[in-house]
Amino acid sequence: MKPDVLQIDTFLDDHAVLFQDLLQTVAWDNSMATRRTASFGSPYNDSQMHY
Repeated sequence: MKPDVLQIDTFLDDHAVLFQDLLQTVAWDNSMATRRTASFGSPYNDSQMHY
């Protein structure tokens, strides 16, 4: 049986650098108090959030 999720532990060796870059360069939407969001691609409406 195939697993539902494939996890590759070494897929991205320097993930912390990528994470920090995304934190600093993405235009995050802070309108929800519980989380930051960002949208890439086609706009959509999710839980009354318009991207």
